Amino acid sequence: MYHLSMIEAEVLKMLALTEMSTATKQSYEFYCRDFFRWWFENNPDLDPILVSVDDVMLWLSTHPKWTSSTKHIAGSALKKFYRWKYGEHPLELLKIKRVDPGPQRTLDRGELLDVLSSIDTTTIGGIRDLAILSLMVDTGIRATEICNLEMDRLNLDKKRFTVKVKGGGIAEKLFFDYTGLCLRNWLVLRDEIVMKGVKNVFVSVGGKRPGTPLTRSGIRYLSKKMSALSGIARFSPHCLRRTFATLATENGAPSRVVQVAGGWKSIRMVERYTKALKPEAIAPFSPIDKLMND
Repeated sequence: MYHLSMIEAEVLKMLALTEMSTATKQSYEFYCRDFFRWWFENNPDLDPILVSVDDVMLWLSTHPKWTSSTKHIAGSALKKFYRWKYGEHPLELLKIKRVDPGPQRTLDRGELLDVLSSIDTTTIGGIRDLAILSLMVDTGIRATEICNLEMDRLNLDKKRFTVKVKGGGIAEKLFFDYTGLCLRNWLVLRDEIVMKGVKNVFVSVGGKRPGTPLTRSGIRYLSKKMSALSGIARFSPHCLRRTFATLATENGAPSRVVQVAGGWKSIRMVERYTKALKPEAIAPFSPIDKLMND
């Protein structure tokens, strides 16, 4: 007979043997643990192999605040585990439709300038924060990726770096002059506070453990602090990824270029991330103005 601790151990084994990003593994572990705790509370004498699509949908109904996207990820986590553990299983039929949320929070040019100008670059924390913000908007890098970026993967002279990305692969990213200057300014100060053996580019500058690798929660706190200091509506770290895609598109970058630079798997994903584009973005490309002014 299976017990909760046994199935949780199996989940951890699956995650250890599967090539995924750390963030994906953490979310999959959370959803699997949550589901199996619910399962054993309601079905203490049943083998988990008997789980059905209806069971999963019933479990999801106990989380009314989860978005359709969150439920989709939760379902994917369970399907991944059952495919690994049992091979063919009825959960392969599980389908959770994602509801289009419409345009999501994205910084426009004015907001981004407000945030940039609110950073106090007379402090070591401000110099670091400016480098983080600039790099995230210049490349579309995710919060987890910027936390994992290591010194030996950063080439300031060539203005590029490689980093482990979502899905477990390695991607090359390019940044440009302003971001390069911000990074150089930060790295001079980083050397003064970083703890021995820490390879991460970005480290904490205060708190109980200065000089240790910056975490995702640290990045989330940083975005919250920046929105408060600049006086704009609160934004998440992932908002900066949408901001990269939107502003690059407004600047005239073709969708395919944005896709490659941001590391999206399809043009459709770029379209999803640039829903905040406003009709005014067409102004520089007006057919009649171009015709009459050339």
